[in-house]
Amino acid sequence: AVAEQWLVDWRLSTLPPRQAQPDPNIVIVTITEETLATLEYRQPVDRGMLAEVVDQLRQKGAKVIGVDLLFDQPTVKEKDDALRAAFAKWPVAPVIAWAGFEEGLTRRQVDTLEGFFNGVPVRRGYVQMATDRDGTVRAIYPGRMDEITKQFESGFPGAIAAQVGASPPRDKIGLSYLLRDKIVEPVFQTYEAQLVPVLPDELFKDKIVLIGA
Repeated sequence: AVAEQWLVDWRLSTLPPRQAQPDPNIVIVTITEETLATLEYRQPVDRGMLAEVVDQLRQKGAKVIGVDLLFDQPTVKEKDDALRAAFAKWPVAPVIAWAGFEEGLTRRQVDTLEGFFNGVPVRRGYVQMATDRDGTVRAIYPGRMDEITKQFESGFPGAIAAQVGASPPRDKIGLSYLLRDKIVEPVFQTYEAQLVPVLPDELFKDKIVLIGA
């Protein structure tokens, strides 16, 4: 079984189809130690700051945002309200990291997550990882039936794809590996969250922007 998996890995990483270069239309906005140093507290991430970043990205012309943070507990009401208002202004519903009982959340966490976005147009993106028996991620998690909506909800990558017009499959799809000679660091253009308001608009215009720690 180990030898068979090794052959699969070799085939995936050396033979077509492979991706020649990272997609230049994907940008990462990171919440780093430097970001947290500008805030009064570390956890949960200050939602007043997030509201400003979300609003600035919309004004700078980003196509869609995906927020890889779980909103499963309340914080300062004014900041929570500001973030909800910022999400609601987007012409294309933002993708929000989602989880439920299957991912280990408690009833209180699930209720808080559901309630936080009540009346706010967002798209759920489940943040599970599709791991094999050896714990390695070789495929994209497609999503699952949601306990609350009783509908199939995509995984985070599929939800992002859907928001830019693609039709993500409901089955696992293998990762597309970059050619080794094309891998550079960082793979995607990356900017710290606290810098977004002062960065040029053209860095984000018409881009898919992923926000996370």
